[in-house]
Amino acid sequence: MRLDFEYPLLLILVPVCAAGVFFIWRSSRTYMPPIRRRASLVLRVAVVSLLVLALASPMVQLTADQLAVSILLDRSDSIGPNARVDQENWLAKALASKGVSDQVSVVSFGADATVESALSTDNRPPRLSPNAVDGRRTDIAAAIRTGMASLPPGSARRMVILSDGQENQEQADQAAALAAAAGVQIDTVALNSDSGPEVLVRQLDAPSLLHEGDRYTVTAQISSTVPTSARLHLLVDGQLVGTQQVDLQQGVNRFVLNEDPLQAGQHQVRLQVESEVDTLPENNSAGAVIVVSGPPKVLIIEGAPGEGQFLADSLRSSGLTVDVSQIANAPLDPNVLRDYASVVLANVSANVVAPGQLKSLQGYVRDFGGGLVVVGGDNSFGPGGYARTPLEDMLPVRMDLRGKSVSASVALMLVVDVSGSMGGGPGGASKMDLAKEAAIAAVELLGEYDQVGVLAFDDQNHWMIQPTFASDLAPIEEAISQMQPGGGTEIYPALKEAYGALSPLDARVKHMVLLTDGQAPRGDYPGLMQQMRDSNITLSTIGIGSDADTQLLQELAQLGNGRYYDGNDPFDLPRLLVKETQQVQRAAIVEQDTTPIAINPSPATDSIDFRSAPPLRGYVATTAKREASVLLASSQLDPILSEWQYGLGRVLAWTSDARNRWSSRWLEWPDFSKFWAQVVKRSTRPPEDPNRQISVSITGDQARIRLDAQTGAEATERRYLNFLPTTATLTDPRGNPQQVQMPQVAPGRYEALVPVQDDGVYMLNVSQTNADGSIANQSGGFVVPYSPEYRVLGTNETLLQDIARKTGGKMITDPEQAFVHDLPSMAAPRPLWPWLLAAAAILFVCDVGVRRVRITAPELRAGYYAVRRRLGYVDAPLPTRRDIAPDLARAPTITGVARIRRTDHHNGAHTGAPAGAAPRSSRLLAAKQRAARR
Repeated sequence: MRLDFEYPLLLILVPVCAAGVFFIWRSSRTYMPPIRRRASLVLRVAVVSLLVLALASPMVQLTADQLAVSILLDRSDSIGPNARVDQENWLAKALASKGVSDQVSVVSFGADATVESALSTDNRPPRLSPNAVDGRRTDIAAAIRTGMASLPPGSARRMVILSDGQENQEQADQAAALAAAAGVQIDTVALNSDSGPEVLVRQLDAPSLLHEGDRYTVTAQISSTVPTSARLHLLVDGQLVGTQQVDLQQGVNRFVLNEDPLQAGQHQVRLQVESEVDTLPENNSAGAVIVVSGPPKVLIIEGAPGEGQFLADSLRSSGLTVDVSQIANAPLDPNVLRDYASVVLANVSANVVAPGQLKSLQGYVRDFGGGLVVVGGDNSFGPGGYARTPLEDMLPVRMDLRGKSVSASVALMLVVDVSGSMGGGPGGASKMDLAKEAAIAAVELLGEYDQVGVLAFDDQNHWMIQPTFASDLAPIEEAISQMQPGGGTEIYPALKEAYGALSPLDARVKHMVLLTDGQAPRGDYPGLMQQMRDSNITLSTIGIGSDADTQLLQELAQLGNGRYYDGNDPFDLPRLLVKETQQVQRAAIVEQDTTPIAINPSPATDSIDFRSAPPLRGYVATTAKREASVLLASSQLDPILSEWQYGLGRVLAWTSDARNRWSSRWLEWPDFSKFWAQVVKRSTRPPEDPNRQISVSITGDQARIRLDAQTGAEATERRYLNFLPTTATLTDPRGNPQQVQMPQVAPGRYEALVPVQDDGVYMLNVSQTNADGSIANQSGGFVVPYSPEYRVLGTNETLLQDIARKTGGKMITDPEQAFVHDLPSMAAPRPLWPWLLAAAAILFVCDVGVRRVRITAPELRAGYYAVRRRLGYVDAPLPTRRDIAPDLARAPTITGVARIRRTDHHNGAHTGAPAGAAPRSSRLLAAKQRAARR
């Protein structure tokens, strides 16, 4: 046994605190009898010393013969049903053999690890959950860490792993080394995976890059544990292109499939094997990605039929391949978009594009170098709801109009009814909640330099947001969410106060929206509406529910030069307010003759004389971003055509349209087709460089990406491209991009190692910055067909032996061996500070008793006898005078004394006391007075 202190330096305070207590004791003027005074000193010193010792955190090292075992159960998919039954039987027998004081925990693991039963002395087997862990992988290292965390430090510790040893995630030997360093022994039990007969596609090889018109071959390696027959199905982009009946021998079988040429673009090739004797269907397919180079293709997405027709015709006449699609069925899938060199949005509203589609389009441009051209119209840019969306992030222009000819943009005032009736609503959602949702959605449509105010009213007015710029939405949305229903309905005072706040604002468009669900007293609405018209303020109204005063609201909307919306279904409220906000934002549309002026040179506008171009009839006003290049502008310097680099791709914004509304005169302009061909080609991704080749190899859950870069097609002209910054962008099957740097590892060779945890198609783009600053992009992809859990079959006893050997354990078969007490006893620290604190508390109470409580000897004696009687002891009664009278008579001396006292008492004198002595009561009083004076 050894005594240690966690903070030994604090022991210096023991004599210091004791000296301080002694000094205070010496200087105290409180009177106590000497013995009690000294006892108080001893108790106080002891209390302070115990507290300081407790702060020093003393611990005594005690050895105990306690055993704690964590049993780790492999529940991955490679463990078959029979092996799972054997596993559970082994666990039950092991728990039945454990000692009464032995502790045990049970951990299940697959791709992750979870504790099935916490550490306890219970010998009943836990109920194992069939879906407690992800079985698609085996992470023994995670299981070891979880098992170690469940074992206490003060016991002999052991872990028992029941597994087939087929790890495919992390490194179990490193976790075993940590366990050995911590003094934890690991024993292993080898399980037979017994998966039964198995047929699997081990590998599929296909060329990563082809030229359009090239035939290609696919090589498949198929493994089988038994001789059997099977059918091979080859699919390209999900379409079946061929089926072949084959005979499989036990072992690895190799097949070569010759296929017809593919069209330009990226294609997914997948091989599926079908056999009647197969056990695991997860490993019956594999895939590859083939990139076919060819003429660039352009995808035009129309917001409405005919929006891109003139543009498509002009591009086709320039030799480009064009596909046209409506936004409702546009192929905005990452794998499909990569077939196109550029995407053109023709007057497409952001409100009809799903968030996932916008994310795919953003990744296509930013991560894979795709081109994007956005063509305007009355449903694009600001009126199309681009503000604060991925579209605005990608564009070289912002939707706000600060400093523009349509200056100060929009000032929107929301006047929201918060009376008590707004607390009700259909389907569990109150009208108040829907009004909040609608107000927040409307605010999110505003540009950074638009202004917004929110006035709530019942029978009083409550400013939720005073008019402010919509640059920071968080406080605005927070204030809107604070609206609560209650009170009556007074519309006229609310409109009047909102008018007073809106009229002095500097904005081209000042608009007010009233949302209410009830009736209200009449007021001087005609006079107020006249004042609003004089201040160029418009008013729209939305009636919520069937109880709204529709007649009043329609009159107000008519007098306010606005629109009335029937919100009989409260769930339509967000949609109606968003629609109204977009109508207001149409103030950004400038419909007047405008002749574009060339500002900055670009390949998009080279060799075109815009002085001969006819005027446009209109455009959507926007503001160019600082990093953007404005190529064409209006006479007010509003951007007409602008461009910039967004990630790896190039984006151009044309704020007019491309049809016979604003560009009707341009359709007759001779350079119309040339202009649009140059604009679209400016955005397109450059063609693949045949001198840069991408290859990918997969080992376990890691993919090694390799780029070989060189110049010259002939060997004599070949020169390696060295020391170039190289970046790979990998997009996983979920659409999440990951960017990694690729350092150079050999002449002209660049590599990177990235994790690939999910099954599916991974899209890859490698960008390399040349010495002249230009960027070369190479795209490709690969397929992780299935988890390595389904690739390697059988039991890896070598790994299990290595894990056991590193920790001093062994491979065992008998369940009783799990709880054998053959481990050295462990010394565990036991803290003493709780006992020291308890002793200090007891001594403190004793100190208070010594100083505050006085007990006389008779009281102490009486208490002693009372305790004895309470405990059942019987004491002899004290003798009385009558009992001792005969003894006094037989003793002359005593009798004489008694006789004298009896005689003196008879004569009225006390001869036993000195003459002239004071009475006893007087002496007691004097003694008390002397004590008080001290």
